[in-house]
Amino acid sequence: MPRETPTYYPGDRMELQVDIEHRVNFRQVEVVFRAPVGEPGAVTRESTIVLPSNDVRVQKTRPDGTKTSVVYFEAVAKSDALLAGVEYELAELSAETVGELAGEGRRGVKVNFDVASIDKPSFRYEDESGQREVAVKRAALS
Repeated sequence: MPRETPTYYPGDRMELQVDIEHRVNFRQVEVVFRAPVGEPGAVTRESTIVLPSNDVRVQKTRPDGTKTSVVYFEAVAKSDALLAGVEYELAELSAETVGELAGEGRRGVKVNFDVASIDKPSFRYEDESGQREVAVKRAALS
């Protein structure tokens, strides 16, 4: 059964949850969504949006140090970051490890996750033009 592609409008909250298995700890995780956009003259460019994680939660740690975590990403759909009418698909997932903690001076290393084998989430962004229909479902005083 094909899954439906969610559509976001300006101001909608976009939320993504990613489950990962890892050993090292991460300072920051980010996801990149990309959409190919055709232009006149058959030139294709890409539109990209990067979402930083706002939360990494370790769900389980095995005796060998392997962790199973859930990473949460959240952003508000905005017309200055997204192009209307195109489908964005998860293209990259990367992280920066914690690195050295003493003094927090040195950063960790960048780790790129392999997303080729997963069912990649996608979404569409639309602007508000022509979207004026409103259906009132119920009104009640309490």
